Amino acid sequence: MSIDYVLWQGRAWLAPIWERLGSNARVPTRLIAPKFAVGIPPISCPRALQIFHEMPLSNAVVINGAIPDALSDVIEVIESPGVFVRSNGGEA
Repeated sequence: MSIDYVLWQGRAWLAPIWERLGSNARVPTRLIAPKFAVGIPPISCPRALQIFHEMPLSNAVVINGAIPDALSDVIEVIESPGVFVRSNGGEA
């Protein structure tokens, strides 16, 4: 499975599902990232997302944004984030 990522608000986020926004842009339905301990700044590069190779996400998280109680301290999900990607009229 291949999942896109975005850099937003100084950190890397998984962007598993996208919706079209007009003819030349798309938006992620949700963003998913690891949570960091209080006082530890988030890592702002895609390498931070490597944690999901060790801790694969379930479809409930990726598709529905539902975080199991056991993972609520380690995963953050943002629904309908203010992020969009433009394309030059082609496929976004």
